[in-house]
Amino acid sequence: LQDLFEVGAAKAILAKHLPDIVDHPQLSMAMGLTLEQIAGFVPDMLKPEILKAIDDDLATISEG
Repeated sequence: LQDLFEVGAAKAILAKHLPDIVDHPQLSMAMGLTLEQIAGFVPDMLKPEILKAIDDDLATISEG
């Protein structure tokens, strides 16, 4: 998560799919985790289809 927040385009993708994540009170505790690890704690928030959409969008910035 930390790595994604350090790249403006990646942070924008997270904000698009998870609008409340940027201001989430527990964000700092999650910075060392992967999205998949976070999904284990909040499966209702990070459903597989959301993770896939984020992954698909992230792939477009790494290709571009």
